[in-house]
Amino acid sequence: MNRVILQLTIPLLFTCQMAGARLPLHVGSANAVLLNSLQADGDRDQLIAEAERNSYTVRVVFFSGIKHTRDHVLRRRLLFNEGDVFTKGLLEHSMARLNKIRTLEPIRMKDVEVRLDRANKEIDLQFNFKERRKQP
Repeated sequence: MNRVILQLTIPLLFTCQMAGARLPLHVGSANAVLLNSLQADGDRDQLIAEAERNSYTVRVVFFSGIKHTRDHVLRRRLLFNEGDVFTKGLLEHSMARLNKIRTLEPIRMKDVEVRLDRANKEIDLQFNFKERRKQP
């Protein structure tokens, strides 16, 4: 996995271009980690275990790949809100609830990107969806 550490002082959230791929970049007040958009399973599992072990709070939840499904429909299926303490169990149950939406392809853990802000003990989650084609 490619990582680039940047030292910045203002909080920003944007997408940058690197080697022809769009990569999400979250800039916190101290450090920013540029994550490859395909997070390795082992890395994801380690980040989730660290977040649960150290009682990280959910800072932000992103949804990508959706065009026709409304954001509030997806958030209603989550069993946690931004600001709540993160647990893997709630994430897994939330994914099961999201998979009941028939207009979306089922998501697995590999479709969830995890970013940690270790200084503030916060976790960012990005769910990468694929919408099903509409039947005529």
